[in-house]
Amino acid sequence: IQGNMDAAQWPQIIFGLLIVCLIANMIKVYRGTPAEKRNFRQFKTISLPAILKSKVNWAFVALFAVIPAFKTIGFIPTGLIFCTVFTLLFGERKPLRIALAALIITLVLYVLFINLNIMLPRGAGIFRSFHLFAEGLARF
Repeated sequence: IQGNMDAAQWPQIIFGLLIVCLIANMIKVYRGTPAEKRNFRQFKTISLPAILKSKVNWAFVALFAVIPAFKTIGFIPTGLIFCTVFTLLFGERKPLRIALAALIITLVLYVLFINLNIMLPRGAGIFRSFHLFAEGLARF
């Protein structure tokens, strides 16, 4: 049916919204900064280590990686990996909390999408088998 959205489009929508919010925040900061304090010379001193240190940049990298991974790896494994990465980015270091957060967030999103009748990608090969197994466990 034309016009239906699948799960692979949600990260693209979220990414687009992140870009819009980032631009809106940049405009807000620019307008809120007095003209005499607007210093664009600092952009000349941007270094690769500073870029690699930024959690926001790593969040964008993770989001870029998730979008194509959905069809190959499937929703459940991709969701688990993505949530684990984001939990680490937010500073959590306890393995049990990381695993529980990733599992709970992925399951909540899975149930939400299934109840909204949004088809989730199951992946290919061994990932498809894993997804079908996990899907069988999640159905109750």
